Amino acid sequence: MKAPHPSSTTAMIALSAASTNLLRVGAMQVPTLKVFENTACSGKPTTLAFFPDKSCNDYNLDQCFLDGNHGYTVTCASSYKAFTDSIFGSSPYLFMELYADGTSCGTFQSALVYSLDGGCHSIGDTDAGTKVTLNSDNSVTIVQGTDSTCTQLDSSTSDTIASANINNNACFEGGMKLYSNVGSTSTTANTGTSGASSYCLAGATALVALSAHVAVGL
Repeated sequence: MKAPHPSSTTAMIALSAASTNLLRVGAMQVPTLKVFENTACSGKPTTLAFFPDKSCNDYNLDQCFLDGNHGYTVTCASSYKAFTDSIFGSSPYLFMELYADGTSCGTFQSALVYSLDGGCHSIGDTDAGTKVTLNSDNSVTIVQGTDSTCTQLDSSTSDTIASANINNNACFEGGMKLYSNVGSTSTTANTGTSGASSYCLAGATALVALSAHVAVGL
């Protein structure tokens, strides 16, 4: 069995206290998209997306659909944290709450979860990949590639988020809140182009489009 990260217990306490949205329990069921890097929808997904403005009744639930070399399913969840933990366990992840533009994190729209495995993961049959990496100081680096291996980059596609901005319920870049099951101990500054919010909003848009293929009636 994989040993938990040394600071995982502390991190989970912080995570549990950090966000009302993240810990919503007993609320209405929320459609939840799971993206797999295989066509059997097996193993651990690389990405999760929660769509609280949608209805589970609008989807063909728990069926494996294909898009390129990826499989994806939509299921229902009532607790974001419990569902995410059931998928990733002690493996590190980054949970991003995304808010409407111009609301300073006042209007919650959706949430994304990325595995902090340092791998380059694309969404469906696309040419672009996203790599989210946990650094040694518990900061997180988000890289948006222009190819599926994240090796072709330009200067505007990398953002490192200091761990001080994670698990503190703060509004980051005016449109997102960040949580992880890894402890926040770093006091280093953010680096890069401050583009994490735009990357994630673009990712959410792509995932909404992907989930539409699972809609009832299609």
